[in-house]
Amino acid sequence: MIKSGNLEADELGINILKNGIMTEHIDYSQIEHAEIKREFRIKNWIITLLIGILLLTISNLWLFDFFSDFEYNPQNYTESIRLPWMILISPIIIGFMSIGIIVSALKRTMILYLFMNKEHRRILLMDLDKEEKLNELYSFLDDRIVISR
Repeated sequence: MIKSGNLEADELGINILKNGIMTEHIDYSQIEHAEIKREFRIKNWIITLLIGILLLTISNLWLFDFFSDFEYNPQNYTESIRLPWMILISPIIIGFMSIGIIVSALKRTMILYLFMNKEHRRILLMDLDKEEKLNELYSFLDDRIVISR
């Protein structure tokens, strides 16, 4: 029996787990074939990457605009301290968030695809990839279903 955060494979079939709770059981007789591939963790990684690049560009333009034409005449002392820092901190926060979005869009991991009659399941194998137990999973499933790498 092989168990990870998203998958539990035993002699009867494959259990798909969400938050440690079994949500679906798939018998080996239902599976036509399976594939293990190294792909991006996020399905729509291109859209996520473009959003991250767009946000990073906007924050950089905002910072450039802030430093290029800084003509601010404050009315009182608290306004002169608070407002420029708020204008400066906002694009920096958006810039760090966009870097995080870009990094998460480009992360890759091993994914198990299970192809059944007219549907397929996509199961992330991050835990098994980190623990280097993919060969154990591959040999376990190779005896029961047709699997390719």
